[in-house]
Amino acid sequence: MRSKKCCLFLIVFFVTITSACSQNKKVGHNKINIETPYVSIEIDTIVLQTEKECFAAIQFDGKFYAYGLDKGYNLFAFDEDGDFIGSSLLPDKIDRHWMLNYAKKDDQLLVVDYSHRDISMYQIDTKLSKLKRIKNSDAPIYEDEQFIVLKTTHGEWGGMVYFLDKKTKKIYRGYSNEAINVNKFNGNYYVTNYLGHLMGHSSVYEINDPIKMEIFKGTKNDLINNRAESSEKERYKMDGLRCLVDTFDMNIICSFVHKGRMLQMWNEYPSSNKVYLTEIVDNKLEHRYTFNFETQVNYLYNLEKDRHFLNFSILREETEEDKLFGTIEIDNEKIKIHFLKSKYQ
Repeated sequence: MRSKKCCLFLIVFFVTITSACSQNKKVGHNKINIETPYVSIEIDTIVLQTEKECFAAIQFDGKFYAYGLDKGYNLFAFDEDGDFIGSSLLPDKIDRHWMLNYAKKDDQLLVVDYSHRDISMYQIDTKLSKLKRIKNSDAPIYEDEQFIVLKTTHGEWGGMVYFLDKKTKKIYRGYSNEAINVNKFNGNYYVTNYLGHLMGHSSVYEINDPIKMEIFKGTKNDLINNRAESSEKERYKMDGLRCLVDTFDMNIICSFVHKGRMLQMWNEYPSSNKVYLTEIVDNKLEHRYTFNFETQVNYLYNLEKDRHFLNFSILREETEEDKLFGTIEIDNEKIKIHFLKSKYQ
């Protein structure tokens, strides 16, 4: 399942590309820039100024928040140059089965428990120490001027995506095996889905007008804890949806708008950790770029328009140089890849 890959306790890794960046400096000054007609990529290495062991990180509000160990599980905060800001010991409830994420609600960090069937979500307060249970409906996967987009998931049985009209309060819905993210491009909405059951099932749906989808007769509160659908037959509603991509044995990470194109990021996991980008042209996938390092990528959030955040790790034998991890920041102009490394020995 995709959720297992998203666990915070990510396996540390080494990537060959970091040899071009100085590890004796706090920030890798020798940035690598890659330009093609389809992508604009910037790569650097940042040394986090801590001797504590860190495993994974997210970018949030201009800072890096790293998850690691120091007499228990902690959040370590760093500025964009890697300077240490502070840390907080997390409650005992949070362990390696949780992942850091982001919710628009009050612009706070969010932790998600994937070890329970209902996917419990808790908001962390500004001191990073207290937990507050929040409703699934308080964590949309996309929002614009007209719609709030929510999702449900039922594991291998799939789920649905819901468009809540802000003005009319009507809710429209359609099938999604498990929605990852939503993009708006050239006036249409695109829902990217991935279900990691068995061979893995990836799809991209186009919605040119959400009000043409099936009207949901329930309420927003019915979406809490996945109570909105009672059967797989009820979930398989394709009104207003057009399938552009539907494939097995391929792991789609997300879709995003970059340089005026809508691209898809793919991860060949578990057969390999190769990462590459495609573009849908006439309902076919056209290759656009392959990264020269192999890694496992996890999609985190996209609640700012056309701005996406991810993190990554790689499976390798542990060595002293394996204690690297990183984040990816994508917008229309640039794909920024930050390799992070703590001073832990």
